[in-house]
Amino acid sequence: MSEKIPPVTELATENGLTRAQEIAAVIDAKYSLDDQIALLRQKDTKPEEWAAFNAFCEEVKAKIPERNAE
Repeated sequence: MSEKIPPVTELATENGLTRAQEIAAVIDAKYSLDDQIALLRQKDTKPEEWAAFNAFCEEVKAKIPERNAE
């Protein structure tokens, strides 16, 4: 099976990580994988905690391209 070529935004950055890997690394530094799964699972029962997690993720996603564009 041949590998699919990633879109330009997913190509490796200067640090050797793809944009997605860099975003995941920043999120993982604050929220463990277990915490992320728990927050997603409890989205409806703990909306404030989920909203804070989601806001952090969106902030990270918005900042990674800006920093890589420098």
